[in-house]
Amino acid sequence: MPHQDLHWTLDSELLDRYVLRKLEVNERAKLDAHLRECEQCAQNVRAEQKLVAGVRSLGRDQLKARLGKRLGREESRRISWTQAVGIAAAVVFLVSIGIYNRWFFPRETEQAISDLHPKETTPAEPAEKVLPNAMREEMKTREPRPEGVALAPRPGIPSSTSPSGVGERERQPSIALEMDRSKESQIAPLSVGKGAALRRESQPTGGYGMVSTMAEKTSRERWVEGVILPVETQATTKDEMTAARAEKSLESARARKMDADALARESAASQVIRLGNEMQIVTLGQRSVAALPRVQQEQRQRSRQRIQAFVETTDRGLRMTLYLEELVPESRLQTARIEPVTEDSLILHFGEQRVGFNIPGGWGEHTGKNLRKTK
Repeated sequence: MPHQDLHWTLDSELLDRYVLRKLEVNERAKLDAHLRECEQCAQNVRAEQKLVAGVRSLGRDQLKARLGKRLGREESRRISWTQAVGIAAAVVFLVSIGIYNRWFFPRETEQAISDLHPKETTPAEPAEKVLPNAMREEMKTREPRPEGVALAPRPGIPSSTSPSGVGERERQPSIALEMDRSKESQIAPLSVGKGAALRRESQPTGGYGMVSTMAEKTSRERWVEGVILPVETQATTKDEMTAARAEKSLESARARKMDADALARESAASQVIRLGNEMQIVTLGQRSVAALPRVQQEQRQRSRQRIQAFVETTDRGLRMTLYLEELVPESRLQTARIEPVTEDSLILHFGEQRVGFNIPGGWGEHTGKNLRKTK
């Protein structure tokens, strides 16, 4: 043990623990007994105790100084009572003057001041006459007419010469009639200009009907859900299977021959689908489900039997990006077969799975027309 030496105070760690009272009772009693016998160790202990006390007092003094500075700054920011009373008195005085001038100012003085500064009298503009909705619509479509030309009476509205309309016309001032004429001459050219502008905006911009508006872009890009369909296991005869294969081969050869140029611009995962007079180039792609947006992630959590897909209609056809849990080789995408069922539904034969998709707006409404023009 360190305290069993001749002078245990030479051990700085043991000395610190003794002064800071971090020793057990028995060990501290042994050290106290040694201090009563050794004057050198007692002096070392007293010096260490003075050092610790000085450090503590220095910390307290510095803390007091910081607190004093902070309290001094807080006191300097406060407003004295005398200043607050003066501000309140000024506010009350101003409010009292305003109330007195508002309610108790003599009317005679106001009249005298108004007599000293007479106002220039200007003729009051006649108020705009309130017209019925039917008359407003007619005024918008009416062409400006030269002065002095009388208008033909409208059916259903009494004229100024009829007995029922004499009193009404007499009650209307002549100034209102002049305002009607000026408004008609201003509204008619404005309505004509607006109609021409609307007609120019509604004209097509050329091409194959491509419109670069946000609504069109939204309708050409959409999220769809594919439903996993059960695999058909119906037994077929050998002749039926042979006939079906021959028919599919004939259709594939005819599609490759008619759309060779269109397919040359697409990747190997593209194919042409047909249904009646509609046809479309469909390109398949794949991405991981981790790339799905938050809304589609929540929909996928609610139904695990569905496949999320992003459908985009471009100038080259319909592109479907499938979001799968495990990405498949590209060869599997190339061998996938797309079967059109109706004008807005498809069945994707994907390996051993059959997935049905419903395409809002149809799958052949845009590019099918373009393909017919390029033949």
